Amino acid sequence: MDLLIVIVVWIIFGIIAGVIWHNNGRSGNGGFWLGILLGPLGIILVLVMGSGLACPECRGSVVRGASRCS
Repeated sequence: MDLLIVIVVWIIFGIIAGVIWHNNGRSGNGGFWLGILLGPLGIILVLVMGSGLACPECRGSVVRGASRCS
């Protein structure tokens, strides 16, 4: 029973990291796997990674919903 609780908690970490990953504009399921493999550290890592959006001209970071590069 304790093992089942641990597995469920780690899956929840994966889901949280996956949602953050997706909300930062990244595609794929890398956030989910970081959350599964690293647990709470995976969530922190996904938060620190920031947005996956980049300006096509200068490669600078772009805020989601921006109409032009700063």
